[in-house]
Amino acid sequence: MSKLVVYKRMLRPNNGNYDFSAEFINDEEYCKQNIKMNNIIAYKHLEKDLLDLFYYIAPEEGNHNTYSLRLYELFLRACTEFENNCKGILKDNDYEKKGNDWNLTDYKKLEKPHFLSQYKVDLVGYGTIFPFINWCKKTNGEFWYNKYNHVKHNRSENFKFANLSNVVNACMGVFVILFSQFGTQAISPYVDGNKYDGGVREGITLDNSPTVIYPPTSEISEKHRQITEKKYNLTNYSFN
Repeated sequence: MSKLVVYKRMLRPNNGNYDFSAEFINDEEYCKQNIKMNNIIAYKHLEKDLLDLFYYIAPEEGNHNTYSLRLYELFLRACTEFENNCKGILKDNDYEKKGNDWNLTDYKKLEKPHFLSQYKVDLVGYGTIFPFINWCKKTNGEFWYNKYNHVKHNRSENFKFANLSNVVNACMGVFVILFSQFGTQAISPYVDGNKYDGGVREGITLDNSPTVIYPPTSEISEKHRQITEKKYNLTNYSFN
C-alpha cells in the first residue's frame, strides 16, 4: 500500500472531517516544533492582551471604530504574526518568490490550500468574525491587512485604522491561520487534539478558551486532497 500525501503546514478536511490527533502535526518535517510552539505562544499573548483591552473598551458595535496607541501596538503585532506565519508556510513549501518584498499577493496563494475565506470564529463578548471573507477580492480595500499597511506607513494620517474592529479581525486572522496548520493545538498546545467539545459543524473549542472556530467542512477535490493517516509522505504543496 502506497503512503499518502501530506503537505507541509497544511491541515485540511478529508470528506469534511479533521484528524486533530494526526501524528504528522508533531513531525519535525511538517513544521519545526520550536517554530510551531513559538507561533502559538505568540498568538496566545495576542489573545490575552486583546481580552485585557475589553476591560477598557467594551467589545460592542458602537466601539468598533475606537482607536488608540494601545490598539495600534496590538494591530502591528497581530499583522506581523500573520506575515510570519504566511512566509513560514510558503518558504517551507519552497514557494518561488518573485522579487524581494513580500506582500498580500504572495500571502493570498494560501487561500487555495488553506481555505482561509471559509473560516469563521465566535469570540466571546464580541460576536462572529470572518477574518478572511473578502481578502481575495480585487476590491479588498477594507481588508484589515490593507488597513495595517496604511497605518504602518503613515500613522499620523491613518491612525483611525488602528481601531477595535481591525485589531479583532487581525488577531482572529492569526488564530485561523494557526488552526489551518495545527488544528486544536492552536487553541492550546498542551491539550490532546482529541479532547474538544462538539463536532466541526457545531464549532470547535476547548475548556477556558474564549473562541469557537468553524473550519471548512466542504469536501476537497481529489487534486487538492490531504489524507490524514499514520502512514504518510511529507511533500511540498505546488502553488503553480
